[in-house]
Amino acid sequence: MAGHYTQKLFCHGCCNSSFYLASHLFQQQPSKHKHSVTHLRFDQRQHSPGYRYVLKALSAAGLNDLIYDMNARDDVPGYGYQLRHGATALTESWQALPSVSNNHFMLGHLLEWFYEGLPGIRQQPGSIGYRELIIAPVAVGEVNAAKGGFRTAYGPVSVDWNSSEDRFALTVNIPPNSTAQVALPAASGDICWMNGRVISQTPVDGKVNIRVSSGKHAFRVDRKK
Repeated sequence: MAGHYTQKLFCHGCCNSSFYLASHLFQQQPSKHKHSVTHLRFDQRQHSPGYRYVLKALSAAGLNDLIYDMNARDDVPGYGYQLRHGATALTESWQALPSVSNNHFMLGHLLEWFYEGLPGIRQQPGSIGYRELIIAPVAVGEVNAAKGGFRTAYGPVSVDWNSSEDRFALTVNIPPNSTAQVALPAASGDICWMNGRVISQTPVDGKVNIRVSSGKHAFRVDRKK
């Protein structure tokens, strides 16, 4: 594959091509994605073809702050723009045009991120039916709390977290016969807790990873002052 990409990647092409190119760009060639990230930060608009796959690639690359910035704006066509113009459901057009459907699921690209991104509920590669989970919540922008969950083949999974300047608190419910790798956002000097006990682990790349079994688990990160 050629090593040159343009902004047209995010506007044109079929979904499969968008997914392949975006994944290759953000995950396989991090040193070469600066131009496209700069363009997205400047443009920050949504585009229908392949937009879901661009979001997935950005999330996989850890660029959740960019996803938030792109979708929180209300001055260009997108989700925030729809809300600003009175939408109470997803509209058929990014511009919330009154001449087209104003109750239309077609543009629900961001929904996955409300489960996989903010609450951070995913499954391990090779897992079936979410038996082996990954819980990696993301705090971005002005979002300081989130909760989410759904029913897996083994039972319900849920995540509830809140974040402040001094503390990050997380409660997870893992289904029966399932396990989870929980990634706590922590820096050097922070004190991490699980079910009332201190976790003796050093953060790696801003995370403390703990493997847990089924049941309810409460975590806390006391941030270094």
